Amino acid sequence: MPTNKDTPATPTAFSKTWLNTLTPQLPKQPETQEQAARMEIEGYAALHGPQPAIRLETDESLGEAYAIAENNREVIIRGGKTGILYGTYAYLLGRAARSVP
Repeated sequence: MPTNKDTPATPTAFSKTWLNTLTPQLPKQPETQEQAARMEIEGYAALHGPQPAIRLETDESLGEAYAIAENNREVIIRGGKTGILYGTYAYLLGRAARSVP
């Protein structure tokens, strides 16, 4: 049975599209996933203009899972150490998808 390692990784049209919405290169190596998420948010704002306030909340019980909530004032991304980063990517990619005509 074929596995992922049997197929060379090549960018698809989808991956090329969503990768363009993220920061081309982080300004420095992040020390934590939360720091990486904050850098991605800042980079996204630099590329796409002002964004709503985004608050990151760590909840270790969520692990890799995340939750995104929006209210009139801010967006709250809650997740475990890795979930914070996954949630940030999901939110930013969703914003980019909504901004495409």
